[in-house]
Amino acid sequence: MSVLKTDLRDVNIVVIDLAETAACLEAAFSAAGAAAFVVSDLQSSRRLGPSFLPDVVVMDPGTIADREVRALAFRWADDDRCVTIFYDTQWPEGHYGRNGMIHKSRPIAEVVEAAVRGIKGRAPGGRTKS
Repeated sequence: MSVLKTDLRDVNIVVIDLAETAACLEAAFSAAGAAAFVVSDLQSSRRLGPSFLPDVVVMDPGTIADREVRALAFRWADDDRCVTIFYDTQWPEGHYGRNGMIHKSRPIAEVVEAAVRGIKGRAPGGRTKS
């Protein structure tokens, strides 16, 4: 899958995952032109500010140990202005692509493509199309 560098220009992405995976996702999103932020704990989440809302959040819910970070992540996920991608191993691979779920066995390029599709699928004003 080829992602043009400008596909995610001016898009804010938050990645919530463990160090190695988060670094790979951050690099892939940065290469696609996005401003990528990694949230790994409460301290790193505070850098973003209380009213920050990302355009896309990519998370592995199983890696969120801090209760406040979990609440923040799911507040973002519940906002229909934010494209949510769950990148996890907790469901069968057959669920790939449904409802923003991508199994971690899939290449990171597919996560970036899902973000591009999600951003392109938003209606004017930032809300996701129903």
